[in-house]
Formats: sequence, structure tokens, C-alpha cells
Amino acid sequence: MNAARAALTAWGWHDVEPRLLGLRSNAVYRAERGGQQAVVRVHWPGRKSSVRIESELAVLDDLIRRGISVPKPLAEPVRVALTDRTPALCTLLAWQDGESVAVDCFTPEHASTAGKAIAALHVAARAFDPPAGFDRPTLDIEGLFGANSPYQPDAAGQALLEPVQDVLDAVIERTKAVFDRQRASGAVMQLIHADLKPDNLLFDADRVGFLDFDDCAWGWPLYDLAPMLLFLRANPAYAEIKTALWEGFSGRALDAVIGADLETLAAARYATSCRWVAMYHDHPSYRGKAPGILAGRASELRRYVDKGAI
Repeated sequence: MNAARAALTAWGWHDVEPRLLGLRSNAVYRAERGGQQAVVRVHWPGRKSSVRIESELAVLDDLIRRGISVPKPLAEPVRVALTDRTPALCTLLAWQDGESVAVDCFTPEHASTAGKAIAALHVAARAFDPPAGFDRPTLDIEGLFGANSPYQPDAAGQALLEPVQDVLDAVIERTKAVFDRQRASGAVMQLIHADLKPDNLLFDADRVGFLDFDDCAWGWPLYDLAPMLLFLRANPAYAEIKTALWEGFSGRALDAVIGADLETLAAARYATSCRWVAMYHDHPSYRGKAPGILAGRASELRRYVDKGAI
């Protein structure tokens, strides 16, 4: 909380009390001044360089100019000290209107609308001309699962992954095959959001907005459908949602190959989340809990390997 207060003061938002919204890879706060609402992100120290964070803000500014509803950067990032004097970067974004749809309330109609909005996001992102020094990760196989991945854990995190590495390896092999098919189909890697789970979409009348570009990266467009399918897998209308999402996104009927590939990419997203948990094993939300979380996720991934469905 002190870091968010210090950042707000540096931006000229004096005597504003931030309210914690969430604590995951970043601490996220809501702030209000004179009727203006904003979001403060305190970035977890050492996880992303200042260049990568500034590059994310450049993407947001460009998407806004192209008519995509995303959070508007309101100020340059500032560096503040945490309570242990560790420096942390903070960013200030405009509050975005709209409502997220809970997993059990998500319908095929929502999925179709989301698919069309994601397609429009990708069209806008393809027009982005990266400025000098731009740096976002590439989510190919190496970027998702290799030593230089943004999800690469430290030695202690690697040790936590050892009991589940066999199933992760099985998912990696199937993901390679999907990426090879994408390349053979003529698809091109481009900037993608990379974390389009349902609570990162805001529905506002007939418009869909997008939150949290913290993971945006160069990647295969199809991968942007994976987080939503992963998080909606328990929805009773999952099969219809999957079809509607794909058809809204592509304008084409869902065939068996794409249907299977979407399941694989949802499993890949789950596998990267295992690496994410291992990477943040010292985070307050995961400290002491990581082994149990990883065991549970590995069990679901083994079911995918056996049955081909997440």
C-alpha cells in the first residue's frame, strides 16, 4: 500500500488513498481523484524490465488510437521503494468501464461476441509498428517452456516442477505439433494479449474491452483463445462456447483439427500456469501452497493427455 501511495504522490495524486483490488504478479489498486478513476499497478520486483513495461504501455497507446477499448496509460512509470527498500516500478492506467462475466454465467453469445472482438484486436495489433527498443517476449515453444521464457522459475521453483515434469513434457510435444500446423497453414506470429481469460474482458453494451496486457507478447493468434477455454472448461455449455468463440473469431465452422488444437493450447496455457506458480513460489499467495497447486494441475493435465480434452 505504501508503494502505491508513493507512486500516486509522484504522479501528483496527493492525499489519495488507494484501494487494493488484487495481488498476483502485480499488486493492483484503484484510486480516485476529483471524479477521475485510475488503476495503479505495483510490479513485482525483478520479474519484468522497465523496457518491457514501457513497451506494454506503447502497445496500449497504439491500440487506443486504432479504436480498441483498452486501459489508457495516464503517466510515465515511476520507481518507488517497497517496505524492505526493494525498488519497484509502478504504472498508472485509466479505469475502464464495463462488466466481466462470471464463468458460470458465460454463454455462447458472450463467446461469439468475444471472438469477434479478439479478431478485431488482432487486426489492430498487426498494424502496430514497434518503436526502437521495443521488447516483449515471444511465446513460441522456447518462449513458453524454455530457459529464457518469461515463466522460467528459479532453482527452487524448478525443483517444485520435477514431480510433474513428465506431464508437462507430454503437453509440450503436442503444443509443438499445433504450432507446426499453424506455421504450415500460413498463420503468422504477431502481438497477442496472451491472457484473455474471462475476467480480462469487459462487456459494455455491444462493445468488448480488454484488461491486463501485462503478458502481451509475440505469439500465434490461435493461442489467444486458449486462456478463455481453459477457464471456461467447467461451464456446462463449454462445447457450445468453444464453437461460438472459434466461429466469432474466424468466421469459419469449427472442424475436428482446430477443435483438438484448441484443447491442446488450453492445456499448454495450463502447463505455463504451472511454471508461473513455480516462478512465484515465494509470492504471499503461493508460499507453502505451490506443491499442492502443482499436483492438482498436473492431475488435470494427465487427464488431457489421456483423453485429448482439457
